[in-house]
Parts: sequence; C-alpha cells; structure tokens
Amino acid sequence: MALFDECLEALDKDKIVQSEEKTSEVIKAFMATFPVAICGAIDWTLVQNKYRARKLHDIVEVIKKRKNKLR
Repeated sequence: MALFDECLEALDKDKIVQSEEKTSEVIKAFMATFPVAICGAIDWTLVQNKYRARKLHDIVEVIKKRKNKLR
C-alpha cells in the first residue's frame, strides 16, 4: 500500500481529497498568509500575533474574538 493510501485510510470517512489545482491554490494562500522557511515550516519568529490552542474549541474562540474586533 502506498503512503498516500495509508494516510487516506488513517483519516475518517468524511475526508475530501482535493484536486491538484485546488491543492496548489491552498498552498499559495497559506504561503501568502504565513512566513514559510526554506524547510517548509512556518517561521514562528516572524509571526507577530500568536495564540496558544490546546483544542479545536480554543481556535474557534480566537477566530470569533478576532472577527468581532473587525466589526
């Protein structure tokens, strides 16, 4: 079994596999949003606003607060 197939199997049944074109769009948007080092990791030393999240709920709360500030 190929590594890609193993990854798909590890995900739940509701996964969506995007086209190469859509994947490319997402990667470009990600790289435009975050400073990415040569190794492909986010260079966190260049990110000004950081939030600690331990659970998905924590991330949702940060997004809601930031969204409310923009209004």
